Amino acid sequence: MSMYVIGILIGYMTLNVFTDLKYRKTKNIWHLLFLIVGIGITYFAGIRTGKEITIILVMALVCGLLLETFKFSSPGDTKMLVVVALYVSNIVEESAMLTAITLTAFHLLFFWIASVYRLIKILGFAGAIKDQLEHAASIFGAKLPKKEIQLIQSFPGAFSILLGAIVYIAFTMY
Repeated sequence: MSMYVIGILIGYMTLNVFTDLKYRKTKNIWHLLFLIVGIGITYFAGIRTGKEITIILVMALVCGLLLETFKFSSPGDTKMLVVVALYVSNIVEESAMLTAITLTAFHLLFFWIASVYRLIKILGFAGAIKDQLEHAASIFGAKLPKKEIQLIQSFPGAFSILLGAIVYIAFTMY
């Protein structure tokens, strides 16, 4: 069953990554269609209970909405994160809540890597390290000078979600 789920997930992600990279948008109907199919597969195959499915969907939605609040992602990325979290939960043997949170963390990891790469191109390696250390110090109350560096105007979230899903599945399978 997991091979079918992986096949459906690959098809969904390929479609979304292509349209996100080319047109900078994804279709809501695709998210809805794959979500309904994913819920059906997950529930009727007995992979997860209705309660676990609800936990996965709600946690992925909350994580996605938090990312939207802090301007890390767009609404399409949130919908994609919810659908991918459901399909990934069919493959991995983790708890429902941990699956949604870990997938979001991997998505953020690749987003952060792209941001740091862009920061290095703008400020140089030493400047990027200094900037990251200043931001780390600001967590503990240090005041930062106002800098307006536009790192990533519109990073395609589908790509980082795809990378996050691949890495997460690879870590849990091996």
